[in-house]
Amino acid sequence: MNEQQSSLPTAAIYEQEYIYWPWGRLVEWVASWVEANAPSNALIVDYMCGTGFLLNEIAKRRRDLSVCGCSITPSFIEWARERYEHINVVLEDAFEFDPPADADVILCTAGLHHLPYERQALFLDKVLSELRRDGRFLIGEEVIAADESGAARQAAVLDLWFSLMHYAVQREAPDGVLQAAIDVMKADLCADGEYKRSRVAIEDMLRRRFRIIDYAQTWPDGATDYGDGVWVCAPRSMGGGTAT
Repeated sequence: MNEQQSSLPTAAIYEQEYIYWPWGRLVEWVASWVEANAPSNALIVDYMCGTGFLLNEIAKRRRDLSVCGCSITPSFIEWARERYEHINVVLEDAFEFDPPADADVILCTAGLHHLPYERQALFLDKVLSELRRDGRFLIGEEVIAADESGAARQAAVLDLWFSLMHYAVQREAPDGVLQAAIDVMKADLCADGEYKRSRVAIEDMLRRRFRIIDYAQTWPDGATDYGDGVWVCAPRSMGGGTAT
């Protein structure tokens, strides 16, 4: 398989993270965007969909939409199938998943950084090939301040995780959530299943394939060079939009 996984929590802990980590803000932003902007009866595809939480939120708000997704984590897919009857999720690698048709909206939130650096651009190529000419690609990522190797990258990872842990502790996150955070931080520091990039590096990859028509930093509040952000993209051949 081409997706790689760092140490993953249980599905229950994974969904608790939306409450105690700022990532819940980004998930809400994406769900609200799809609710407001997806065409009638659109096909929504979510790559590396986790437990299906985001797809379920979308399906609850827009019953006209067809939603599907994939993940390589068996326990997450089992969780989704048991709890979210309105979504269609499969146990499959992102590079092997074949959507039922060209998608109106493709989502990938917190998925790109699970792919090794050399595979990330290839995944974006796949997304572009599966998106309708007038479709939209929403990609949400945690970014770090530097995209260099070695100590500079590790220092940038620590800056991100100091703020993330502070956020979780302030909200009295349970021990399971804190332990999950520590596990991911370790994977980040060692670049072992976590391959985060800077905003500049991600946008360079995106602009080679898409037009960025919107960007929202959902956390932290105010200008920072690390944090959570979501890009709304269109295939480069399409007109309209405001960004580069």
